[in-house]
Amino acid sequence: MRSRTAEVTEFEIVREVPLPDSAAAMNLKVQRTQVAILFDQLSQGLAATVINCSLMGWILLAVQPQAKIAAWTFTMYVLSTLRYVMLKAFRGENPDTFDAQKWHTLFLFGATATALTWGFAGAFLFPDSSYQHQAFIGFVLAGMAAGASGSMTADDKVY
Repeated sequence: MRSRTAEVTEFEIVREVPLPDSAAAMNLKVQRTQVAILFDQLSQGLAATVINCSLMGWILLAVQPQAKIAAWTFTMYVLSTLRYVMLKAFRGENPDTFDAQKWHTLFLFGATATALTWGFAGAFLFPDSSYQHQAFIGFVLAGMAAGASGSMTADDKVY
C-alpha cells in the first residue's frame, strides 16, 4: 500500500505547469513559433527554387526564346536573393522579442511573389508544340507545390 505522501494527483501535476500571463501572451508565443518554423525551413525551399528554376530554364531553351527564359529565371533569382537576405535578417533577430506580425507579412509577401512567378511560368513558358516539355513543366510545378505544402504548413495563410 502506498503512503499518502507518495501519491501524486492530477491537480498537483497541473499546478506545477507554469500558466501563461494571458491569452494574448500565449497567442504571441504561438505566432512567434509559427514564424520561426517558416523561416527555419526557408533555406531548403530557396535551394529547391534555384535548382529547379535553373534546370527548367535550361531544358526549356530548346522550345522557348532565350530572352523569355532569361527574364523568368532572372526574376526567380532576384526573388530568391531577396528572400535569402530576409532570412539572414530574421536570424539576427532576438527570438523572444521579434515582431511576429512584421516577419509573417514579409514571409507571406516573399512566398506569394515566388508562387506567382512559378505560376507565371506555367502560362508564359508553356510550349505549344512539345508535349514532353508541357509535361515537364507540370511535374516541376507540382513538385514545387508539394514541397511548399510540407515546408509551409506552420501557417495556413502562407500556404
